[in-house]
Amino acid sequence: WDKTFCFNVNDIHDDLEVVVYNERKTGKNEFVGKAIIPLLRLNNGTAKMCVLKDKHCNMKAKAGGVVKLECYFVYNHIRAAIRTFKPREVKMMEKEEKFNRKTTHFAQFQVLMSNIRRATYLGRTLLSTWHFIQSLWSWQDKWLSALSFFLFVMACILAELWMVFPLLILLLLFGYMVVYVRGHHLWQIGSRRKSRHRDEDDEEEESSMEVTYPHTTPLQAPLTCGVDHVHTQEGEEGSELEDEGDPTAEDQSKAGISQTFKQLQRVLLLLQTLLGQLADLGERVHNFCHWRVPWLCWLAITVLTVAMVIVYFIPLRYIILAWGVNKFTKRLRNPHYIDNQELLDFISRAPTYKQLHQWNEALMQIKSKMLKAQISSSGNEGLVST
Repeated sequence: WDKTFCFNVNDIHDDLEVVVYNERKTGKNEFVGKAIIPLLRLNNGTAKMCVLKDKHCNMKAKAGGVVKLECYFVYNHIRAAIRTFKPREVKMMEKEEKFNRKTTHFAQFQVLMSNIRRATYLGRTLLSTWHFIQSLWSWQDKWLSALSFFLFVMACILAELWMVFPLLILLLLFGYMVVYVRGHHLWQIGSRRKSRHRDEDDEEEESSMEVTYPHTTPLQAPLTCGVDHVHTQEGEEGSELEDEGDPTAEDQSKAGISQTFKQLQRVLLLLQTLLGQLADLGERVHNFCHWRVPWLCWLAITVLTVAMVIVYFIPLRYIILAWGVNKFTKRLRNPHYIDNQELLDFISRAPTYKQLHQWNEALMQIKSKMLKAQISSSGNEGLVST
């Protein structure tokens, strides 16, 4: 407590994780709470009260409490913009997802079902957009279809390539105006309905990580019955083989069943990972368009403006030539260069719904009177400057 820490930040889109432990002389230290703070949300020189949450930052910690932080965050906007289009650093302390015997089958399927629901929500959004386009083609709303048809014809006749960039800029500014008119905070999770669904998903995911479910759960019963049935068949085959006096065939049968079960685990883990990545991509695009990270949106507007000027004054063939020469000669100029997708790296800086839920109420600006009362009532709170 009452210490000053200084950290070197390589990516301004990283989070500051504050974990509080209760020190014990014997045994492990007791976990009190944790808070995740996005660096771009810090206000220099302003005291903040961080609500301590559980290990996964899904809900408040059992012990409760807050920790007072006063942070200073200084960075170069140009270097930060260049770093945004590079791959994000991998968190080395993050555990690799895998199936193990200690984790119940129901817990693993709970995470899989959560990713399926997230991917399904993304699919419904795309499907509703496709239905809207089909309604324009079928002239269900005559005035809207006529206006769309007129705009399509005029765009095909008069539009040029450089006009795509101001159109994207106008769409981003329209999203900003919608957020501003509605009066929602730029970091606020979208609608109440969506946040309620995300809270349920996070609670289910948290329970799948910490709670050991009984063997009588409905989702686990078929899996347990299936395994018991396999073992029963093994026992019957093994008894027959023992009668025949061939133990080698029994070992091969057990090894084949074990190998099949491991392959099934790998397939389920791959499916869970792919669905999670697909859902994360859709959520990041949605949160980017809704200005959850204003700095990222203003950077996109700046890049689109520069691209519009370049495309307007330079012929397209020269732009494609410069792009191709750069791609072919990168490895020659830098043998240790790692190829990346700039657009995906840029989108990866936008938060997912889970991250927004973790950030929610992580920082609360308390009035001076409430802050003094909180500090006077508890002498365990300290000042941390970064």
